[in-house]
Amino acid sequence: MSRNQTFDLRLHYYAPIDTSQVMRPLATVHFIPMASRAYLEKFGVPKGLDDLGDHRFADQSQHLNGQGAWTNWSGDEILRHTVLFTNQSAFLAKCVREGAGIALMPTYMLLAYDNLVPLDLGVCFDAKLFASYHRERSTAQPVKATLRFLRDIVFNASEMPWFAADFRGPAPNWREILQELRHKAPSADC
Repeated sequence: MSRNQTFDLRLHYYAPIDTSQVMRPLATVHFIPMASRAYLEKFGVPKGLDDLGDHRFADQSQHLNGQGAWTNWSGDEILRHTVLFTNQSAFLAKCVREGAGIALMPTYMLLAYDNLVPLDLGVCFDAKLFASYHRERSTAQPVKATLRFLRDIVFNASEMPWFAADFRGPAPNWREILQELRHKAPSADC
């Protein structure tokens, strides 16, 4: 059995090149600049991309030999101000929450952490989130049930504006939407 046949279902930000896999888009994840309140109190709030020279950046790349997401908008200049570079999203989020710098983070992170502040710098990076599986697994009930759960509950773009195909900036009512969804979500009997 090859390495690619050891999974039932994968989630990823890229379309698989293996034609034996079925790919289903689940959501669009929107990345915007964010910093912690403590960072902004110490370094100030940047007003635009031209104002970033005095700021520190945290960045992520799936491959550490990549240049990260920030270079798409600012070129190599921003690399001189990057104080943290990782391939781990949880580590990046923790460092930004602790005041390490400004990072491009998914908009839904604002629902999880009160101390994160979205920065309106005219920068938004969208990434499609896909589920993929081998064709022969498409009729397996666990795969079908998991896909249905991911599509209808976890990444329901029709009810969760942070996963919509078109960018909708963070809004004050997002926490209310999340609370409503939690109340109507089916209970998990484990």
